[in-house]
Amino acid sequence: MTLDPRIVASIGPRATENAPALLARLAEVTIGLGVGPGRCSAAIGATVADQLVRVFPRLGALDKSGKEHLQRAIDWTGSAAVVEEGPHDLTVVVGDVAGQQTNPVIFAGADGWRAYQSITTAQPTRALGLGAPAAGYLAVLGVFERTFADWIEGDCELPGEIAWSLFDWSADGEDPGPPLNTIDLGPLVWDGTGAVAHCAFWALSCLEQVTGSLTLVDPDPHGHHSVERYAGARGRWQGTSKTDATRDRLAVVQPHLDVASEPVDLNRWYHTNQPDCDVPLLVTTPDSKEARRHAAVKLPKTAINGWAEGFEMGVETFTLAGGRCLACAYPNDAEAISEVHAIHLETELDPWRVQDLLDTADPLRPDEAARIAARYGRSADELIGKPLRSVRQHLCAVGSLRPPDGQPAIEVPLGFVSAMAGVALLGEIVRLRLGLSTGKRWQWDARRLPTPLNAWRVGRTPDCFVCADDDFRQIYDGRYGGTPLET
Repeated sequence: MTLDPRIVASIGPRATENAPALLARLAEVTIGLGVGPGRCSAAIGATVADQLVRVFPRLGALDKSGKEHLQRAIDWTGSAAVVEEGPHDLTVVVGDVAGQQTNPVIFAGADGWRAYQSITTAQPTRALGLGAPAAGYLAVLGVFERTFADWIEGDCELPGEIAWSLFDWSADGEDPGPPLNTIDLGPLVWDGTGAVAHCAFWALSCLEQVTGSLTLVDPDPHGHHSVERYAGARGRWQGTSKTDATRDRLAVVQPHLDVASEPVDLNRWYHTNQPDCDVPLLVTTPDSKEARRHAAVKLPKTAINGWAEGFEMGVETFTLAGGRCLACAYPNDAEAISEVHAIHLETELDPWRVQDLLDTADPLRPDEAARIAARYGRSADELIGKPLRSVRQHLCAVGSLRPPDGQPAIEVPLGFVSAMAGVALLGEIVRLRLGLSTGKRWQWDARRLPTPLNAWRVGRTPDCFVCADDDFRQIYDGRYGGTPLET
C-alpha cells in the first residue's frame, strides 16, 4: 500500500505543500485488526496487515493473532505503531474473532477463488486460494475509502456486501472454480517487477504448490519508495536488484518454482537470451506504454498484460492467433509519437538525450538525476542509476485526493489499485495454464463495486500496426504454427 506519510511528503511540490491536511487525517484514526484461526484467515490477515502498515501510522489489534500479523509487517517496513488501547475507529475482522467491537467493522473472508466482504456479518474463511489476498486487498480498500470518502474525486461507492469470484469475474461469487493445488506456471517470462508484479508474487504464497520456470526481467533496483509501497517488500531490499530480491523471496514461499533473475531491460534480454524471440508466454507489467509496444513487436505466442493507473486497473490476454494483440491495446497514437517531446518537457533534458535514454535503457547520470530531482522537489539519490522510463513512473504514477476544505488536490500513489491488479493478473495466468481462460478483458475502477460488467470481450483493431500487418502475421504463424489461444 502507499499512503504512508514518509511517501506522501516526498512525491512532489503539490503533495509537499498540501500534505499536512492528509497527514492530519491519518493521525486522527486508529485502524484495528482481528484474525481468526485457520490458514485462510492467516493469509488474509497477513495481507491486511502488510497493507495497513504501509498506510496508517496508528494501528490496533483485537487479538493476539492480529497483533502478531501487524508487528511482523511493521518489522518488514519499519513504519506504523500498534496502539493497544481501543476502541478503534474502524476494524477489519477476518474469520471467527471473539470480542468484536461495536464500532464500524469490515468483515473479510475467502474460499478458494472467492473473496467476501460485509459490514454486518462475519464471513467464512475456508479453502486457501487467490480469494484470500483479494479479500485482504478489498478490506484495506474499504478502510481507505471510508477514511477518505469525502476526499476521493468522483463518485465513490461504499459497499455493504461483496461476494466476488476471481475465477470468472462474477459478482455473486458462487462459482467455486477448480481447486488451487499444484499449478504449473512455466515457462513464463515476466517483464517488469514493480507494484503490480509484487502483489501477484505475494499472492503466489496462497497457492498450494507452484511449479514451472519463471524469468524475471527488470533493470531497476529497489528504491526507498518501492520498499515502502510494494506488497511484501522488506526495508532491507533498498538498493538491491528488484529481480534478485523477488527471486530470493519466491525461493522461500514456492521452492518448487524455478526463478531466474535478469536485471536488464526486455530488449536487452531478448537480444542476449532469446534472439529467436520464441517466447510461449510473456507477462507485461512495466510502467511505460512504449515498453509494452516493444513487447508487442517481439511477437510472444501469448501475452498477458496487467496495469494500474489512478483508481483504475485491468488485465487482458492477447494472441495474434485469435482476438486482438498487445499492440491493439497500445497503438502508435499521438502519445507514442510525441513521447520524446513529452519527456523533454517533463525533465528538461535535451530531446536527443531523451531519445538515446529511451532507446538504450541506460541509467541517468548523476547530473541528469540532480536536474530532474530539483525540478520535482525530489532527492537525486532516488533517481541516479535508473532508466528514464522508471524515473517517469516516479513522477506520474499517482492519483488525486481533494481535501474537503477546498485545498488543492494532493497527489498520492494508490497501492491498493496495483494490489488488486496483481491478484487479478495471477488469476488470469492460472486460468490460462489450466486451459480455462475466459478470453475476456477485465477492467475495474476501484471506486465502484465489482460487477459482471467489469469483464467483456474485445475485438481486433483493423489497422493495428502489428496484427494487421501481413509480415508480422507470417512471422507469427511460422514461429508458432498459428496455434489458437486455448480458452
